[in-house]
Amino acid sequence: MTNTEVVQTWFQEVWNNKNVSAIDKLMSPDCIPHGIPDENRKPIVGVSGFKKFYDGFLQSFPDIQIEIKDLIAEGDMVVTRCEARFTHTGTDFQTSANKKSSPDGRSYTFPGVSITRIKDGKIVEGWNHWDFLQLYMEMGAV
Repeated sequence: MTNTEVVQTWFQEVWNNKNVSAIDKLMSPDCIPHGIPDENRKPIVGVSGFKKFYDGFLQSFPDIQIEIKDLIAEGDMVVTRCEARFTHTGTDFQTSANKKSSPDGRSYTFPGVSITRIKDGKIVEGWNHWDFLQLYMEMGAV
């Protein structure tokens, strides 16, 4: 699988198809997904840390779909400009250290950019730049 295919498969299988087993297949066990904090606002490391974030996100937004708008690859790096669409129908969503947003049944669009480093067909590092401020403002959480 090429590096671009790894990233395309990641978004399709993990996010759009909700295939949890694809996380283990595509993510290195010691992957560092920069920009995704744990519940204590600390950086997460590895598959288990990512899965905890992933499970929480899907509990709040179970219908999430991510569309790749642009994809650029060079060497071991892949840059992806995406747009996530979802409805807040699940559990409360932790929007900041002190605020939660309760399910409101509204649909949201959430733009972002991911920069992914691939080694031996697995994601070993990712820099996630998603517009959480826009999302929080739309949710009325800030």
